Amino acid sequence: MAAPALDLRWIGQSAGVTRLEVTNALDGPVQLEGTFDLENWFLLDSQMASGGAAGFSHTNAEPVNFQFYRAVARSLTPSPVIGPQADSTLTMSVVVTPEEGGEIFLTDRRGVQYHLLVHSNLVFEPVAISMTVVTNFAAMPLEDRFRAAVVFEPDGFEFRGAADLRIRFPEPIPELEMVGYAFEQTGTGFHLKPWDPSANEVVLPVSHFSGAGVTAVPLPPAPQPTMNYEQARRTTRDAERAADQWAGERLRELAVRRQRGELTVDEFREQLRGLRTLRNRLVFLTGIKPLLEAATRDCAVGEVVLNRFERLEREAGADYGSSLQFPELVALASQVRCRCAHEYLERCEREPSTSGRGSRTALDAVLNTTARITGRTDAQGCDLGTDTEIDRRFTQAACHKAWEGKMSFTEDIQKTFEIPLPESPGSTSSYTLNTSRETTSYSGTLDTLLEADGDVPDENGEGGWAFWKFQTKGRLTGTYGDSRITILMTPDFTSTDSYLETAKATHSAIGDFSLRINDGKTVAWVAFSAGLEETKYPIAHQATTEFKVVCQPLHESRCPESRPPETKPTGTYNVAFAAYGSSSTADATLIYSGDKVTAKFRRVRITIAPKPIRETNTVVETWSAELWRGEGR
Repeated sequence: MAAPALDLRWIGQSAGVTRLEVTNALDGPVQLEGTFDLENWFLLDSQMASGGAAGFSHTNAEPVNFQFYRAVARSLTPSPVIGPQADSTLTMSVVVTPEEGGEIFLTDRRGVQYHLLVHSNLVFEPVAISMTVVTNFAAMPLEDRFRAAVVFEPDGFEFRGAADLRIRFPEPIPELEMVGYAFEQTGTGFHLKPWDPSANEVVLPVSHFSGAGVTAVPLPPAPQPTMNYEQARRTTRDAERAADQWAGERLRELAVRRQRGELTVDEFREQLRGLRTLRNRLVFLTGIKPLLEAATRDCAVGEVVLNRFERLEREAGADYGSSLQFPELVALASQVRCRCAHEYLERCEREPSTSGRGSRTALDAVLNTTARITGRTDAQGCDLGTDTEIDRRFTQAACHKAWEGKMSFTEDIQKTFEIPLPESPGSTSSYTLNTSRETTSYSGTLDTLLEADGDVPDENGEGGWAFWKFQTKGRLTGTYGDSRITILMTPDFTSTDSYLETAKATHSAIGDFSLRINDGKTVAWVAFSAGLEETKYPIAHQATTEFKVVCQPLHESRCPESRPPETKPTGTYNVAFAAYGSSSTADATLIYSGDKVTAKFRRVRITIAPKPIRETNTVVETWSAELWRGEGR
């Protein structure tokens, strides 16, 4: 007979407390669970239903606008009777005192060691205790792997705190699969209890005398949830934050102990090194290991996990490759390499609109990371073969456009204007210096094909040409500075009249880029521009003026007044550029080789006006473009 469906009702809310009631429930435990996204549920409260109803009061302290609730019935599972069978020949007794505590050591026939450590002040008076090895159970609900257990006497005895039971195995154990449990000597009361595993040892707290043990229970197959890049990034990041929080708290405790003199400097530093190892191990166990399987199925997840895993190795504070988990890093790298190579290749072959350069850059990053970790470029068990074979297949994929590429342009204009008037005794002289600098720069990439044209060569292979025009996307920056200073010297005073005009702006800008190739082998010309015609990119100017006067003694009445600095806007101008180069343009280099175009241009123009007015104008114009097709680079 199926359990009845629970009815969860909202009763009301006041002072931030939400009251809910569950009805139609069987008598027994009922849990209230919550979620923010209807996917990830978490426990809020647990109550015992009586008369088919249970009430809940939940204080929501989370900074969210919505929260959803559900009620879940949890039935009590009867505890099994496991029937422990102790070996009377493997037993030992000791007297435990309040002042000294006590210890018991036992080793069973498999080489498993049992060490019960009772600390001081855990008993009120001396008491004789014993520990006996359990060799079998009549019925055990857990797996019988790495099983080890003991029973204690006197039955039912309770310590004031918790003693430590260390169970050490002669061989490595599966830490994550180990489970601690306890039971009564009669075999009843079987239940799980906290445990602390390491490479070959498990520590159990013992506060009540009955029986205790551990066994290895295989973890269920990991679920196959859909996980994306952002989820993997968030999971690993949160694990690092939690581990940092834990390590920070332990570090604070160590600092307090060091201040009290409980630790020497060497002991403090040694524990710090151990703390870092434990912190990294915690990150691995909580943030990386749970994602290893998902990392082998999804490239985006794999890249996140692989990069975080390798960073953990680099931060271990020891030689790279010396950590316990490094073999798992090597194995993961090979699997992620194969998964990502499949995804990038298949996407490029299936979707011609995909960026060949972008996919190639991403794939190269994975291949290079794997080679760095494993020291190998061979197939590493992947059906796609070696790095070279993957590269060869990639160059033949369909996502390679007519062209992909990047370009940049910079124009720097500097002007200097000097007017010196010769000085004569007792007369007026002046000096004017005007300097200005205007810079325009653009950095962009090809975005959209706007136009394509061409003609096939004749029977002699001559006369063929091809033309492409693209829209570009990038950033356009303009800066401007104009400084004019006039110094006037008279017998009565010296004045300095200054003017400084400045401007700077950066815009996300679209532009255009044109390319013509003749005979399938020669770049005839390239041209690109931004900020022309209807598309405008403004840049606001402002000017600061100041007039300073220094009077000669006894002539203050004949001095003009100084004016303090004043800044005002002076207008808005548009920043733009246009660049052109052909095979006949001086200082231009246009190369077409192997489906790759390289275009470079640099021109410097300097003009100097004749004396007595010293005027110098310098224009430095530099642009470059790099385009590729076929190989995706």
